[in-house]
Amino acid sequence: MANLRNRSGFWMEATLAFSETNEKGITKEVKERYVVEAASFIDGEKKLRDELNYANRPIKSVAGMVRPKYGTICFSDDALAESYYKVKVVITEEVEVKTRKGGVRTKTKAVSHFHLVQAASNEAARKAVVEEVYKNSNADYEIADVVKTRILDVLENDKHLQTLTNKEKTE
Repeated sequence: MANLRNRSGFWMEATLAFSETNEKGITKEVKERYVVEAASFIDGEKKLRDELNYANRPIKSVAGMVRPKYGTICFSDDALAESYYKVKVVITEEVEVKTRKGGVRTKTKAVSHFHLVQAASNEAARKAVVEEVYKNSNADYEIADVVKTRILDVLENDKHLQTLTNKEKTE
């Protein structure tokens, strides 16, 4: 299995619109999804524009920027892992609840956790979560859903800053 690297942070999902001209000379708007590590929406948009706004394909607009449900992203070093999958894990917990008569009873509660996993397939994403994220966990969990996303890339803070530093050195 490929090595996985987990990274927690403040992530933003954004849809970027680009104008592209096809071989027939017709200009169309193309939308792509990216994830960026950012503390605020303004910071996220700035990082996206700095990183992706290159001369032959300028960003027309940044729309639909949202804070996703996941806080952790699992990155793979496998060359075939080109897609990102959203994995929903349901953890069953027993919680003590006070009754009206002053007693205490145990109630089962299901809590959902989401992970974004870079993998080559649905099965690889599922396997990554089981073998890497929850391998040392004693929690009673179940993988409820694995969905391939339309996310093209994830921009991390240190990778982003490294790219900007390299650009500044060449200028």
